[in-house]
Amino acid sequence: MIFSALDNEFYIFDFGIKASLWSLIPIIYCNFKIFKHYEIPWIFLLICLIDFLIFFSYENLFGLWLGIFLNFALLLAIFDVKYLAVPVWLNFLLVGIAILKLCFFVDLQEVWGFLYQSLALVGFLSFLQVSMRVILNKEVLGDGDIVFIFALGLVFGFLQGLNILFLGSVIGVLIAFCRRKKDNLPLITLLVGGVFLEFLLGVFNV
Repeated sequence: MIFSALDNEFYIFDFGIKASLWSLIPIIYCNFKIFKHYEIPWIFLLICLIDFLIFFSYENLFGLWLGIFLNFALLLAIFDVKYLAVPVWLNFLLVGIAILKLCFFVDLQEVWGFLYQSLALVGFLSFLQVSMRVILNKEVLGDGDIVFIFALGLVFGFLQGLNILFLGSVIGVLIAFCRRKKDNLPLITLLVGGVFLEFLLGVFNV
């Protein structure tokens, strides 16, 4: 089923995660409003403080790691929606945070599986990138998008990564339909929206 929940490890800690995730809806809206008037360091500090609610409800280090990963993913989404580009160092920092999952929260025999799945996801998107470049004669996916997708693959695996891509695409289609403009849409922002939507869908399957 395409809307399958995330692995149980994402939901077994504390039912407070439900309230935390739903609170992200007004939080994200406020962050985008504030971002228009403040420089990046200020919005980063604000996001760190507010999004502390995400991982505060967890009782162990996995929750702390997950909250940090989502926090930096949200920061990249804000960069992308504002500039249609993200800092390279921040993108690779997210990859480093994703690798921490393989080091501390995944059995050794499963590590290579996550790596292979992540590379498969990157290969699939790279194929689309080249194909769209040839067919449409323009850049649809940037290298920063590929790096971000690699981080998603490390955390969620291939199938869940495809789920997130699908949900992000649905969000993008709805936004494009409502705006009725041919402006480029920020892919990383759409993918982060897909991540949170996937979480919200999975919450109800606990």
